[in-house]
Amino acid sequence: RDHVVDDTFQGTQTVVEQRNATATGTPSNSGESFVVVDLAIGIKEALGHFLAEEAEDVEVRRHIPATLARIPSQRSVDLLLASLGREDEIVRDQALAALERLRREHPALTFARGPVEERALAEGRQALRCLSLRFNLLRDDGQGSLLDRALEERRERSVDRVYRLLGLVFPWRDVAVARRGMEGDARAHARAAEYLDNMLKGPLRRWLMPLLEEAPLEEKARKANALLRTRVRDVEDTLAQLIHD
Repeated sequence: RDHVVDDTFQGTQTVVEQRNATATGTPSNSGESFVVVDLAIGIKEALGHFLAEEAEDVEVRRHIPATLARIPSQRSVDLLLASLGREDEIVRDQALAALERLRREHPALTFARGPVEERALAEGRQALRCLSLRFNLLRDDGQGSLLDRALEERRERSVDRVYRLLGLVFPWRDVAVARRGMEGDARAHARAAEYLDNMLKGPLRRWLMPLLEEAPLEEKARKANALLRTRVRDVEDTLAQLIHD
């Protein structure tokens, strides 16, 4: 198992080379193309099995998405999309990075909206929760504390993932431009916010726009609390919630 990723990738290279030889008319043994196709399918299914099995070595599983990204096929995309909901955060991040690569290098592949939007909403809720908890701390002069910085860093990571996930199901270049605009001056921000507001529909707009729009922390926390159906809490309650999480 320690070498499963390396071994399967060696097999992948063989598949790619064999396909290239077929495409260029290089002579091959009788029946070779069928063997190559079977091998490619077998590799992807083996990788998918290891990736989905939570009981497998997590270090092995964390390396599989990058390997799937080097096997451009619809099955690779589907296996990676299923991994966006895995328990291990690093596996999820590696799957997202692999999907981004496939999206940009192989635009003909199809990315199902369901799992992408579900993960984007989960990241949005997490970021809004961080906003709410951080505001509770700041009310008690907790700015700059270790916990304050940790919550802000977690929020930033979730926002980053939201934009990257949106790039899987919307034109990724447009999403990248909108992201730069949201982080730019007032004029650029207004244009980007209008674009995102028109692009996002339903739950995505409801949960993500209050997170992505520029506003004072107090206003954002108020909107976050309304969406999360929670309230401003004292430090003791905030710490209890964080421990529970």
